[in-house]
Amino acid sequence: MKKLITIIGALLIALTLVNFQCNDNIVEPPPGNPPGYQEDIPWPSLADSPWPMSHADPQSTGRSKYKGPILGNLQWRIELNDDAPLTDSFSSIVMGDDTTFYFIKYHEADSSYLYSMSVDGQVNWKLLIPVDKTTGNPLVSNGGSILFTAWDGYIYSVKKTGNLNWKKFYPVIFSQLSIDKNGKLYAVANDKKLYSFNQSGDLLWELNVEGGLIGGIISKISFSPDGKTLYAAGYEKTLFAINTDGTIKWVFDNGGEVHHTPLIDSEGHIYINAQNITDTLKRGFTSLNEDGTVKYIYKNSTGNMWNSPTLDKEGNIYFSEGLITSLDYDGNFRWSGLNTGQSHSSLICDISGFLYFIAEPDYKLYRVDNMGNVVWSIPVEGYYERSPAITKDGSLIFGVDGTKKYLYKFK
Repeated sequence: MKKLITIIGALLIALTLVNFQCNDNIVEPPPGNPPGYQEDIPWPSLADSPWPMSHADPQSTGRSKYKGPILGNLQWRIELNDDAPLTDSFSSIVMGDDTTFYFIKYHEADSSYLYSMSVDGQVNWKLLIPVDKTTGNPLVSNGGSILFTAWDGYIYSVKKTGNLNWKKFYPVIFSQLSIDKNGKLYAVANDKKLYSFNQSGDLLWELNVEGGLIGGIISKISFSPDGKTLYAAGYEKTLFAINTDGTIKWVFDNGGEVHHTPLIDSEGHIYINAQNITDTLKRGFTSLNEDGTVKYIYKNSTGNMWNSPTLDKEGNIYFSEGLITSLDYDGNFRWSGLNTGQSHSSLICDISGFLYFIAEPDYKLYRVDNMGNVVWSIPVEGYYERSPAITKDGSLIFGVDGTKKYLYKFK
């Protein structure tokens, strides 16, 4: 019996040694995420909210950390006319926290209002802005202040209670504000210069570049993931990379103009689609490396793009030139289709890669999966030229410009 036990013990030891040696030959997969996977970039100067600025973040990815509406059920529809003319419109929706959002309702023939509302549709307060049109979409800082520019040359900072922090006047008209990681503010003005301000709205520096920079209500400054470089489109030179001290890092020029906000991925690549390029070798949707060299050019593109593209968690990009096109992280074609018309509504996506946008030809809200299949479309009563917002509870909030002015929440 002892001999049998000894033999069995020896066999077990031998098998253990063989298994250990075999395991030594197993090649484990390398740790980390697949190529193109997009990390969320912390931005301490912004509010810790689901959507603190237009198109989600300073990289203008248009991507939420949460799931968007699944069924498309209408939660509420609120009419906001304010006895104003039919030319009223809404800014982008931004969120101060999980339950509070802000927007500006423009009156082109009268004054405008900054609104604070809860996600259940209740108005918290509204602040009169004595100017006939407000140009910049608001953003929310980490202290809860709502910052925006106005048509009359003022920069505003408003407390989350609706009281004014400060307003500063400059003899120019600014595009919408952007903010770096340290809280410094940036905007392009109608004199084609880039301006930088401290957190109190005082001027730090201004930059005049060859040919000037493009501002406007749709585009804004984008930032690199480390927050040290900002990207601004130019008139005579396509794109400028600028350090936060106002010095130029590099200039990229393909002969065209970019009329959307440059999109930046979490590895620092820049995505632009320039118009009016005469050189066919340079024409197309373009990805740049962070040093300004070309990563790829997708040639089958006209550059006629006015709304902002979006980037999903896997690194797939989506842009519209009337039809939506999707490319993978390396610039390879994935699919094309879905007519958005001449809509300026930004494309956005949720954490699962579902797209949301308001199409102008038929005035519908669309939910589309990452392979281009329409999940549902819902009629709305007007068009929208800015960025909707995805909330933490999986809802989508936006306003429409039509015969009447409605604010919608779908889930």
